[in-house]
Amino acid sequence: MATRKKAVTPSRFQQALQEAIERTWSDPTVAQHAFFARWAAGAKLPKLSGEAIYQHCLTCPRPNRALIGIADVVAELNWPAARTITGVHSRVVELVELMTMVLCERRIQQDIEDKQPLAPAAPAGDLLVLPMNNRLAACMVAAAWLKLHVKLVLDASGKPAALNLLSDLPPQEFGWTDAQQAVKAEVMAHLNHVRGGDRHCPESARLDQLGVVKRRGVLRDDDLDDWLQVHVERGGARPAFGFQQGANVGLDGGTRLWLRDTFGIECFAVDPTAAATADARFEELQGFLLQHLEEIITRVHGGAAVDVQQGEGDSTMSKRTKVFISYSHADKKKWLPMFQKKLAVLQTPGLLDPWDDTRIKPGDDWSAEIDQALKDCQIALLLISDEFLSSKFIQRKEMVDLLEKHQGGGLRLYPVLLRDCLWEVNPHLARLQIKMTSTAKALETCKPAERNAVLTQIGRDLLEAIQPDATGAV
Repeated sequence: MATRKKAVTPSRFQQALQEAIERTWSDPTVAQHAFFARWAAGAKLPKLSGEAIYQHCLTCPRPNRALIGIADVVAELNWPAARTITGVHSRVVELVELMTMVLCERRIQQDIEDKQPLAPAAPAGDLLVLPMNNRLAACMVAAAWLKLHVKLVLDASGKPAALNLLSDLPPQEFGWTDAQQAVKAEVMAHLNHVRGGDRHCPESARLDQLGVVKRRGVLRDDDLDDWLQVHVERGGARPAFGFQQGANVGLDGGTRLWLRDTFGIECFAVDPTAAATADARFEELQGFLLQHLEEIITRVHGGAAVDVQQGEGDSTMSKRTKVFISYSHADKKKWLPMFQKKLAVLQTPGLLDPWDDTRIKPGDDWSAEIDQALKDCQIALLLISDEFLSSKFIQRKEMVDLLEKHQGGGLRLYPVLLRDCLWEVNPHLARLQIKMTSTAKALETCKPAERNAVLTQIGRDLLEAIQPDATGAV
């Protein structure tokens, strides 16, 4: 009687890749992308299909070579820079990223199986500690060890980072004295950040998001678990706590077990001090991981900034070209038409899509229309005046939404000073560079010719921010 082989449970990375292929391979934009055809030719696949790509990533005898192949094709295609409007379809980026993660995971597993464990032996349920001095490499090792699915993005400096890697407890000034409440708040802040599909690392927005959680309150366990499960079912990666050893006194063993049992959230620590005495294989593994992983992820995420889609009744406009104009209705009669007229010329070739609330038709749900425009915009043009600063709707609704998106890295704010006012007392505006004339005057103090020149430059700035290659034609 033949011996039945033991079933191997796919890792989180492998499951995510299979689900992504099933979800997207029927889309011709994905299946016919040049990357897959060129990579498959180098990998000598007999037939190009989503299933063939998946099986090759799981079974190819040399994952190193498959990774090198991905890096070579990405470089050959000259994957667009992050600010280029002709960016790569986001689903193509997702598949390439997950292929890379599966191959990196297999490379790490080879080290685990062929040599010795890449971490000190720890009792079941205890904290995994990795003696590594690079967080990205440590994150990948922990993902392979703990069967995690991490989501890599670019941080503010343009380097790959883990989007769902939560590091350290919320600070005491937020008022949490209970470790469980603190880590739940951290997860809520993360889910708030990624809800809009942000690809950027959330560390820069962390304090603001935690402040939102503090104001609204921390959810019950079952409510937070429901929110987390919906996030995962929609393709999101489950959060994980990874931090520097010794930096989290409150994250004790009981809290870690409670996180795992209640929400399926794993924890690990990095000990850079141990890296100096760690085995040389850590350095070798880090060198391999970072050499190929950073090259691939930096290029593919650089090209993922734009997912060009055509909306109904708006065939020449991409959602990613939308400029949201935020203004006080006290400035509607005099100032808004100046900006509408100046930017109108950019609408003709489909370069920009300036949006303001005069586009809301009678009978439309104005609140829903504004929410959708806020979600779609890439730049927000803020027309600053006393009335703008004192508007309750702007400060409590529009600015809150715009600032959350800006701090998450998904939106650029462009404030313009219409009239002299105390804009600097607003803590958020004080950190931004307010657009004035070359002599730092408000627009109302300018002569007509000077004002026209400033408005023209604003148009050029907006176009450059969205389509840096198009400004020569303006």
